[in-house]
Amino acid sequence: MNLGCIRIDQRNWRGDIDEPKTAKSRQTLALAALTDRYRVWIATLKHRDAEAWVFRQEEGKRQPMRDSGVRKALKLVAAAEGCDFPGLGPHSLRRANIQAKRIKAGKRSKAKVVEMKGTDTAA
Repeated sequence: MNLGCIRIDQRNWRGDIDEPKTAKSRQTLALAALTDRYRVWIATLKHRDAEAWVFRQEEGKRQPMRDSGVRKALKLVAAAEGCDFPGLGPHSLRRANIQAKRIKAGKRSKAKVVEMKGTDTAA
C-alpha cells in the first residue's frame, strides 16, 4: 500500500479460495486515484493481518465477501459515481481493464473496443 498498489495472489470464485488460474493472474495493480480511499477503508477494518480480506462478508468475520455481495457493492458505488449500466459486474470491469491495457499497448484498435456493449473504454 505504501506504493499505491495491491497484489493479487488469490482468487475467490463462489466460495472456492485458491491460487489464480494462470501466472499472469498474479499481478500487482496500481490503485492510482483510489489509493487514499483504500488506505482509509483498510484502516477501518478490524482484521488487517496478512490473512485478512479487504472485502469480507460481515464485520468481524474472516471470510471473503460472496460474489453476490461484490456485485451489490459494485452497483451501489457505480450508481453513486454516475457510471452504472445494465450488465455492470466484476466480469465487465475485468474485460474493460484488459481492453484498456491492449489499447495502451497498441494491440487493439479503439473502434473495436467501442463495439463491446456497456464497456466503452475508448471514451
